[in-house]
Amino acid sequence: MIKKLLSLLPDSRFCQRMLNRALSHVKMTQIDGKNIIRFTYPQKADASMIRDGITDTYANAIGLLKRVISYVPVRYWCELWNLSPQELLDAVANHQHNQSIFREAFAWSVFRFEDTVFAPLIFDCAYQDLEVKEQELLLQVMPEESLSEKIIDMLDNGKQEFRFNHPAVTLLMHLKDTWSERLSHVFMESLSRYLKQRNFYPDKDTRMMLITFTYRIPGNLKNDYIKTLSIYT
Repeated sequence: MIKKLLSLLPDSRFCQRMLNRALSHVKMTQIDGKNIIRFTYPQKADASMIRDGITDTYANAIGLLKRVISYVPVRYWCELWNLSPQELLDAVANHQHNQSIFREAFAWSVFRFEDTVFAPLIFDCAYQDLEVKEQELLLQVMPEESLSEKIIDMLDNGKQEFRFNHPAVTLLMHLKDTWSERLSHVFMESLSRYLKQRNFYPDKDTRMMLITFTYRIPGNLKNDYIKTLSIYT
């Protein structure tokens, strides 16, 4: 329990030890004017790592490194290398073969430290490439307003036809507050257009999901939404 509490304090000695471990494996270099993060892997968990809860049960060397990095607040790397948040993520992206290691570790880090500054940036550069677990962690930290804007962009850009397994629907499930009028309008238009084009009657699970969304629609738009549902469900 104590270790868990310490792991949530970004300025604790626990996090400093994790940073020191990470620094023994992670280096910043420049190639052709580009910042690139390079790293080596720990071969096994040593005694001090085991005392801090990092054990070989985290499988291979990649798993050990990700675990260590995930306990380092992302802002530490920016301060260490004097980089902006975006410059740090660009440096990760410049190492094409191993960028997933840092992205997954960063997703865990922003979740642990409730880092609402980095969460939207990681969403923009890596959300689609993360495993489902890391996606879920990231979404739990995303500010509501920022997440709403991402959903509107997904629904409004026309790159992907609306459907019930549209990525935006997953994001909508994570919004806790009442939706904004703008988001509600965009969603209702996308939904209505899709249902009309397909003359589609959703299955039971989809109907329940759509009915659940009723509680997120602002009061002045609720009747319009219910009317749309009544025609097709």
